[in-house]
Amino acid sequence: MMAADDLTRRSVMQLTGAALVLPNFLENSRMSFTPRFVDLVRNSVTTVGTGNFVLGPPVTGFNSFATAVQPGESFYYSCAGVSKPAECEVGRGTMQDDGTISREPINGVLTDFTPGPKTISLIAAAEWFARVDQAAAPSPVDVADRVALASAGLERGAARFLVERGREGMFRFEPGNLSAKVAADPGQAIYVAPKSDPSGTSGAWVRKFDGPVSPSWFGLVEGDANGANGAANSAAWNAMRACMTARAVNVLNTMQATEAVRFPAGYFEFASTIEITDGATILEGAASPGTNAGGAATTLAFPAGVTGIRVQRYNTSGASAKDAVEHYGGNGSAIRNLALHGGYTPAVGEGEAHGIHLRGKALIESVFIKQFQGDGIYGVATAGGEPEGNANNSAIANCRVQECRNGIFIDGADANIWTLTNVDCSSNRAWGFYDSSFLGNTYLGCHGASNGFLLGGSAPTIVSHLGKRYSCVMGQEAGASTNAPSGDTTDNAWWYYVGAGAASSSIPAWASGTVYRSGGSYASDNVNAQNWYGGCYHEGGQGRPQLSRPSLVLGGMLADAVRGSAGTLQVNSEGDLQTNAGFSAVVGKKFACLGGDSSGDTIVAFKDTGAVDSGVYRLKRSGADFRWDYGNGGTTVAFWVTGNSSTVNWADGAPRANALIGTRFGLPSSFGGSVGTVKPVFRAAVSSATYAAPAGGATVDAEGRASLAQLAADLADMKAKLQAAGLMS
Repeated sequence: MMAADDLTRRSVMQLTGAALVLPNFLENSRMSFTPRFVDLVRNSVTTVGTGNFVLGPPVTGFNSFATAVQPGESFYYSCAGVSKPAECEVGRGTMQDDGTISREPINGVLTDFTPGPKTISLIAAAEWFARVDQAAAPSPVDVADRVALASAGLERGAARFLVERGREGMFRFEPGNLSAKVAADPGQAIYVAPKSDPSGTSGAWVRKFDGPVSPSWFGLVEGDANGANGAANSAAWNAMRACMTARAVNVLNTMQATEAVRFPAGYFEFASTIEITDGATILEGAASPGTNAGGAATTLAFPAGVTGIRVQRYNTSGASAKDAVEHYGGNGSAIRNLALHGGYTPAVGEGEAHGIHLRGKALIESVFIKQFQGDGIYGVATAGGEPEGNANNSAIANCRVQECRNGIFIDGADANIWTLTNVDCSSNRAWGFYDSSFLGNTYLGCHGASNGFLLGGSAPTIVSHLGKRYSCVMGQEAGASTNAPSGDTTDNAWWYYVGAGAASSSIPAWASGTVYRSGGSYASDNVNAQNWYGGCYHEGGQGRPQLSRPSLVLGGMLADAVRGSAGTLQVNSEGDLQTNAGFSAVVGKKFACLGGDSSGDTIVAFKDTGAVDSGVYRLKRSGADFRWDYGNGGTTVAFWVTGNSSTVNWADGAPRANALIGTRFGLPSSFGGSVGTVKPVFRAAVSSATYAAPAGGATVDAEGRASLAQLAADLADMKAKLQAAGLMS
């Protein structure tokens, strides 16, 4: 058996079967770094000259560098021309962020490749030679399968390389009582007990690895088999989680973390939900799927009625159970670089089967989700309530959800403070983003398009009527069934105007008695939720975004389309800062508002903070005129300032343009003591839009004349008192 000190680059290549000859001066030089280990990796190469290797497709039967190594990881490579084998290069490469491979030839000279087909291979089984090199242990010997490994010699530190397909890797024998871990790994993915002691009490062969755990070690089956592989893969996942739980590290007995999991490239069917519990983890695929299913290196597929991935808390299990006995949860896990496919079809219809279900906090990034009966990402949680859970502070980034009920649905007292960045929810059956959380969340640069269009098995959210299209008002679905849209460009209580358009296969004509539901790009409906939408986009043609106050929309293509009571702030085409809700200031107990009326007519309003509506004073625009009103709903008018085209009439039926019309002008009853009741000089009928002129053409009415007479008497009395005091002659 070869000693560790004898392990050279030539011996490594002999052991791995790499058919390559190194330069003489490097035949016996020692390896100085620990490269990435991945078996059977080979790509075609399009590089001409001495630049970085530009990868083409993987060679049939081999894995791709793009899925086997991550940017920044280094490895040994061999590149040679297919028809020009004399053009070759051996060296150390590093995967770059742009997917190319840097070149460091062993002989120091870059090969100037000419045009023609060539391939590049990863040639060093670094995972085990590095460990053998460091530990000065006996070099590994190949074993065909786990049975052969269990029968191998048991000398301390002995190394064996398992070549069983899908379970490849280096194992080293470790003495000691490993019975608990052997029992937790009956599939022998990481622990293989010797044949002489199947319990592992005296030790076991233990897999040695640096990176994530691979489900392939536990029997994962790749391929689209119309669901036939689902049961095997679900069993493999459950076996892996049991083994990982036995290996988990806990912190102060309050938190537990398990090793990261990386699925290889391929299509993997599951029969049941992937539950993340008994320890937080990183669950990832081989590479980011980008924004479409075709870009997914790793796809996980689930049948109808089955949620894809669920993150549990320390006291939750399943879809809704609250556990009496507490346990470690998956709170804080990360899910990334995956595509998830559900089992929705029109024949199956909708149901509570979601792409990702968060009962605990998680980070979700670079995940593509499609065709689930429920929502793409479903976060509904209330600590101490129903359903139990706490998903606060979750984050979603660079994801796409399509063809689900709602792209993302958030609800509950503890599904707040989420941050959603660069998320695209398009072509979903109801809403792209539906936020019903208690306190609100943040949306940055998100995009919604073509949501709410009719798909088989779902209720329509948008209709055509008299050549125009309308979206159903949230909360008015029942009335929308029997009340038609306006037929013009205005909204009514049940339908918001969307734009011109006839009926189509995805947008039916309105018909009385049809069941409708609301849908579109963005929705929020909790009056406590301070949702914030920054630079988000709403594409035209889909249902209007319906957002409730105190949500705020800042910029983007969303602000102009919003319906509901949310505030918007944007720069208009003239460069002005524009809001639909006005600006308010509170100083002490006084409240002042610039704008801020649902009709858009209020210019300024004042009231004491906390005062009822009857205590509000407003300066408003009313058609061509301005009015100062007060009271509940502004029904009481103090005076009018009429414009050129005013329609405010006096008793003779004629409008008074460019006039100040007071509904009640008067003087105090006395100048001598405290101010008494106001005596009107002019009083108009406040219950009518027609204002009465003084009788008989007089300047003031009878009450006004009495008031003036009293004024004259008061002035005479005051004069007499001043004269008596010697203050006036």
